[in-house]
Amino acid sequence: MKKNKYIGTFILLITTFICSISIYCTYPTIKSRVNTDYNEKVYQYMVQDTIKFNYIIQEQTRPSTKPYDQFFEFKNTLADRLQFSHDNIISDFESAKNILDNDENYYYVAVDHQTNQIKTNSKNNISNIQKDKELQNDYSFYYQVSYDKDGQPTVQFSNIDKKLLEKYLAEYSIANTYMTDVVDEVTNEPLEFTVTTPKNMTITYAVTKDIQPDTHLYHYIESVQQEEYILFIIPYMIVAIFISILVTLFIPVRALKENTFFQWLSNIKCEFLSLIFGFAIPTFITFSFYFSIYTMNNNISEIYKHFGIDNLQKYLNPILNIGLWMVNFFLISLVIYIIKFIFHKGFKNYVKENTVIGWIYIQLRKLITYIFNFDFNDNVNKVVLKIVGINFIIICVLCILFVGGPFLAMIYSFILFVILKKKFDEIKKDYEILLKNTDQLSQGNFNLDMDEDIGLFNPLREKFSNIKNGFETAVQEEVKSQKTKTELITNVSHDLKTPLTSIITYIDILKNNDLSDEQRQEYIRILERNSLRLKNLIEDLFEVSKANSGDIKLDYMDVDIISLIKQAQLECQEQFDAKHLEIRSFYSHDKIICYLDSSKTYRILENLLINASKYALENTRVYLDVIKKDDEVILTLKNISKDEMKFNENEIIERFVQGDESRNTSGSGLGLSIVKSFTDIQGGQFKIELDGDLFKAILKFKIKIL
Repeated sequence: MKKNKYIGTFILLITTFICSISIYCTYPTIKSRVNTDYNEKVYQYMVQDTIKFNYIIQEQTRPSTKPYDQFFEFKNTLADRLQFSHDNIISDFESAKNILDNDENYYYVAVDHQTNQIKTNSKNNISNIQKDKELQNDYSFYYQVSYDKDGQPTVQFSNIDKKLLEKYLAEYSIANTYMTDVVDEVTNEPLEFTVTTPKNMTITYAVTKDIQPDTHLYHYIESVQQEEYILFIIPYMIVAIFISILVTLFIPVRALKENTFFQWLSNIKCEFLSLIFGFAIPTFITFSFYFSIYTMNNNISEIYKHFGIDNLQKYLNPILNIGLWMVNFFLISLVIYIIKFIFHKGFKNYVKENTVIGWIYIQLRKLITYIFNFDFNDNVNKVVLKIVGINFIIICVLCILFVGGPFLAMIYSFILFVILKKKFDEIKKDYEILLKNTDQLSQGNFNLDMDEDIGLFNPLREKFSNIKNGFETAVQEEVKSQKTKTELITNVSHDLKTPLTSIITYIDILKNNDLSDEQRQEYIRILERNSLRLKNLIEDLFEVSKANSGDIKLDYMDVDIISLIKQAQLECQEQFDAKHLEIRSFYSHDKIICYLDSSKTYRILENLLINASKYALENTRVYLDVIKKDDEVILTLKNISKDEMKFNENEIIERFVQGDESRNTSGSGLGLSIVKSFTDIQGGQFKIELDGDLFKAILKFKIKIL
């Protein structure tokens, strides 16, 4: 069982491990797909930037009154809105100018054919890059565009497809860019304006192969690359999540809940679980995405170098990546387990027992029940309510009616604290007195008396006396039990020893070959008699022991007590006749049915009659009365004892106690003990009453109601 309870968890962990390894194994494929896909987006972005740079460069070679006004002409008469749109466009171009001036990745050479000016920010003659193969190795992207006198652009050369570049130049022209963005805020219609392009210029652009960090282009490329990586990882991750969910759904709730961790998880309130999973899952997924990207780009090596563990990179990369993905898939499996657990337990029960709202609801119900069941008649409750109510009123009055009310409330609270402290000290002192007496009682000191006043604990003083008396009675009973056991051992030894000694003696005598046949037969009869006595003694002792230990099987049935009495009386008649005893029976001849074990009940009646035949005074009468009273049948057997009865009613029922103190009778002393034991286990009652020489045995059984 201990092994089985971990099987579900083991399957879950193996599944998450396999899924995590599978994700890690897709890294090379993802990296190759990203490298071939994101270049196009990067080139598009570079073209967008260089289109704005064209206007900025011409503005610098041919400055106007207002920057860039030579390129824009608004036709609408809505001055305020036009000015707002105009200012936004100017601001956008100023941002582009800042990139051109400060971004170390963009290089250009511009020739203004109208003013014959040349502007450049490059030390290299990139206008000849198409012919210089060595120069091409330093740049990842380059192209040259010429604008004629009408502003029509022509791509002279490029390291990417010429048609693709012309497509980009057309799509991301200034006219297309701003005509869709500038609208009338009232009519929602585009504001009418025209855009002219640079004229009589040839501009060559080149972007470095090694993108400088912390630049505008660097951050854009990094964000695009991250988006591409995430885009290609997501399908693999979805498949892995689906497999984890599927496996979790197939594992029974019982198989997981046997695990201590899942037991603990099942007991957390739903609101806390939502917070934990709501924070942990997005955090770990995001962290796993970026860590995987850094791993695929080999950017993580800088972190390893910082900690001086770069030589462990080939081991740490798979361990950390697989570990992170395992955490993600395992967290998702836990969410599915919780959902399954909700359905397994029942939504209503889950809300009641596993949510904060349910807990608040239960506590409110308990509070309301407590309020409605509050006993206002209880003296303690009355006192507490009075104290709380009076203090509430006093503090409210102090805070409302007086300027220094809060200060007076503090003084009042301090005085109340002193009074309550004194009262609690008294309670503590009374409790220590009670605890001290209890400790002495536990050590067996039954002579102590708790007469002092213990205040709040006075009601416990009487209970304490009862406990003391109960302990004392229990100890006396234990002492009596030990004494009885000692006497039992003594009596058993004596009663077993007597016939056994006789048997051994006569066996030795029989070894004498000079004995006559008559003597030998006489000794054999004595041996037989003593053997039977020893056998009966052992059987009686065995039956009493079984009855007292409860290890006895009863065969209940409907028993007619009257018929059973007649049968037992008939069997014992010979023994009564031998003592010249006359039985006087007084009972109805109608049936009295009880639900009893017939053999055990017969043994009870037989033992009572045999006991009477042994110890009754010869030539006297024995009275047997059977009375039906309510739902009970009462059997009373009375006889006059031939010996003086120097024992009490309880002693005679003990094992191995005989009415004949000399123990000369043939009995074992177990007869009445057997009667008592067999009566008790059948739910009856048996007692002895002594009145001078009158011995009275009273037996009661329940009558079966037909």
